[in-house]
Amino acid sequence: MSTPPKSPFNLKADPNKQKLRDKDNADLRLSTDALIELRAVLNRLLICSQIGSADRRNILASLENLDRVFSRRLATYRPSL
Repeated sequence: MSTPPKSPFNLKADPNKQKLRDKDNADLRLSTDALIELRAVLNRLLICSQIGSADRRNILASLENLDRVFSRRLATYRPSL
């Protein structure tokens, strides 16, 4: 009888386990082109959604999350002076 795979959600705040989880999820990251396409689709859906609906709030939250991802990818790290 085999044991079930460990869920990444059960990990404690152990930095080694966090690194392993990030390494396992590295192939789940979208390319910049895929993110741009996703953003275009979400913008089209936003136009079709009704003001005040839960769908519209979810679309706006997703667009905000995409903005955060773009900001992180475009950020250049410089040493402090």
